[in-house]
Amino acid sequence: MHVVPCLLVSLIVCAPPAAFAATAEAESAPWDAALNFEFNEASDRFAERHVAAPDDARVTLAHAATLLARQPRTQANVNTARALVERVLAAPGGSVAPDHHALALYLRTRIIHEHEARPDLAAARAGYEELRRLYPAHPLADHAAVHLAILLLHQTPGIDFEARRAGLEALVETAHAPSARRELLYLLGRLHWDERADAAAALSPLIAARELGYEAPARNGEVDLFIADLAARAGRPELSARHFLAFVHAYPRDTRTGTAKRLAAEQSALAANPAASAR
Repeated sequence: MHVVPCLLVSLIVCAPPAAFAATAEAESAPWDAALNFEFNEASDRFAERHVAAPDDARVTLAHAATLLARQPRTQANVNTARALVERVLAAPGGSVAPDHHALALYLRTRIIHEHEARPDLAAARAGYEELRRLYPAHPLADHAAVHLAILLLHQTPGIDFEARRAGLEALVETAHAPSARRELLYLLGRLHWDERADAAAALSPLIAARELGYEAPARNGEVDLFIADLAARAGRPELSARHFLAFVHAYPRDTRTGTAKRLAAEQSALAANPAASAR
């Protein structure tokens, strides 16, 4: 999920009941604009609300988040967003709700990781780990886990396969949300295949990820094809045929459907004749 809608959904969910009354009519406009990806309009409206209520952490964080998504993107907007978030984090203890503090930690770390001209990867890693340590049950802790996995796989030079595998498996074990577990399992499967060309080892996490399902139907289809191909390579024709057919049934008009149907038939024939598969 894009960082801005993700943050705004969290801000809405963690708002006290009175906040919904406050945003029921005219004041709902900036939230509606942001959730509809109209970030420039939302940013302007949140700027006005921030001036009117500079100590409202919820509005401050929403203003910071939408600044990051403004077009054109500028370093000045990144700097302002960072300053707004730091102000929330510097507030006296107890004056900021735990949910808002967690959101501020997440947003600051995302700025460090993705929005600065020179990302500080060590600081980003420390920020994600701090969020997970302080707020292990918060939904954004699971988002942080996925970003830690990406850092581990692609932005941590000098680390060997076994360390990356163990790190990913540990993140999978501690993730709560199905969406986070799904992404972490997929990354684990990719690691086994991309680094070791180990189709058999890749299949277990990929199948577990596929069973959780994706919000975007196209992702389900792509993973079905990936599993089907790996299963054929690993000598599991029945599994391969099942996932090829899942793609065929879900996407009858896709340009790859004819090929998937042919491969499903070939794998089904192998499954029905194990002796032929072994030759």
